[in-house]
Amino acid sequence: MAASEALPQTTEAGERRRWRLDRDGAVVLLVSALFTLPLWLGTHPPMTDYPQHLSMASILHWYHDPARHLVETYTLEYTRPNTAFVFLVAALSYVMPLGIAGKLLMALSVAATGLAGLGLARRAGRPGWFGLFALLATYNVAFFFGFVNNVIATPLLLYGVVLTDRLLDRPMGWRSWLIIALYGCSFYFVHVQFLFLFVGAVGWLTLTRFPGWRNSLWIFSGLLFGVAMTLLYYFLRHEETYTYAEKGLYASVGERPLIFDKLIQIPENLFGVYAEGEHWLLFLLAVLVILRLCQVRARSEREIAAVPAGGPSWGGVSAFLVGTRFYTLAAWFLGAYLLMPPAFVGLFVYQRLIAVAWLMLPAVLPVPEMGRLRLARVLVGITIVTHLVLTSEAAYAFHLETRGGHELIAKTEPGKNLMSLVLYYSSSVVTAPPLLLHFGAHYLAEKGGRINFSFSELHISMVQQRPDLGFDDLRTSVNEFVPWVFRFDDFGYHFDYFLFRGHRDDLKSIFGKHLSEMAWETRDDWVLLWRKSQALAGR
Repeated sequence: MAASEALPQTTEAGERRRWRLDRDGAVVLLVSALFTLPLWLGTHPPMTDYPQHLSMASILHWYHDPARHLVETYTLEYTRPNTAFVFLVAALSYVMPLGIAGKLLMALSVAATGLAGLGLARRAGRPGWFGLFALLATYNVAFFFGFVNNVIATPLLLYGVVLTDRLLDRPMGWRSWLIIALYGCSFYFVHVQFLFLFVGAVGWLTLTRFPGWRNSLWIFSGLLFGVAMTLLYYFLRHEETYTYAEKGLYASVGERPLIFDKLIQIPENLFGVYAEGEHWLLFLLAVLVILRLCQVRARSEREIAAVPAGGPSWGGVSAFLVGTRFYTLAAWFLGAYLLMPPAFVGLFVYQRLIAVAWLMLPAVLPVPEMGRLRLARVLVGITIVTHLVLTSEAAYAFHLETRGGHELIAKTEPGKNLMSLVLYYSSSVVTAPPLLLHFGAHYLAEKGGRINFSFSELHISMVQQRPDLGFDDLRTSVNEFVPWVFRFDDFGYHFDYFLFRGHRDDLKSIFGKHLSEMAWETRDDWVLLWRKSQALAGR
């Protein structure tokens, strides 16, 4: 039998075995579970925006709680995009504490990334343990920024590549069309940026595999629903819906960085910025593993068998396009990282794309000879353990830095107004992004009421603060990035509580002569202040 005739049968047999839990699968499953450890080492993960997203889920859950004063403060817009975290955490919070629900969802997403990497590695004919490379991209700059829906979308996108490539093995029909349509629509609720990454990936795989005009029409028509939902939202949204806070964020965006600058930023965009430069250590270890695998490259029978049948009937071009489809897809993601501007529909977009390109490593790394795998596996193990230890250390240090703030918030009354005066908003271990920037949102998550800035002021949020309740005079001169310019004389009348973290001398400049009128309580580096005429819960 000719080799070309054997390919479909070999590939089909491999597909039938894809769910078998062999040794590689067990290793990836175990390591993926262990890799969630940093998420459980503190009250909340080291993620900048996480408290804001958690507070949106809290408002949805306790919307009608009279003590929190949410109904009269916020409205709910259920059709907004990027709402998966809010809906899922709010639902889980009926059977477990809200904080546990949020961490559980993040943990499941991190672990699922490793398993999706396993599926991609097997689809590409690589050893299953190559899926561990996908895990290395989970605790990236988007994670530390607290882009929770980005974390959820990561395994969804990675498995979407695997799923699409499988669907292209057989003629398309209504069942395959429905899978593509529902999968695409799900990104509207998870993360719209990843919807377009998914559309691009599906389009490229279809082009390289080209299953015929009829099947291609099935695929692209299935993608139209998710795209239409997203475009409809953005076309109906008008510029005046941008709040003062959003206009300020877009105005602060700098010039487009050079490609050289983006190349230098790869370690920090992959792993965050560690105070002692540990992100460079992680990057060099990962590169060392890749170089080792490239050094011992050997095109094995297993890799050859992973090339599926079908594709354009252009002679050698067909085999080339099909055999390199994952390489070229990774190149497209890398090119998008290098060429995309700082602001493109949203903010901090290009920084996330290097991790997406990295996710393709399980499918593009060369397959070494069986007798020369040991050193590569040892190097992968060292890299994984180092990454886990460093991230766990950062998470525990963050827990120690924030536990005093949580203890003070627990003493406040619900339904009040709180001003967050976190002057020192960087962690001691992961210095960028600023992990404590939105810590004050934990009051909104735990007690309701209002804070000086919440994501309810962003047009994309499903929870919207009523326009007449905004602290408009405050927002024109003080934002969350410059809390030290706040003055009690000018804006103190808005708030019942003031949560402070900074040098104690700054209290004098902020409160002035009114400091003597304030009562306060301290925990570690944190200070909670309130007027002496006002009672403090728990006392």
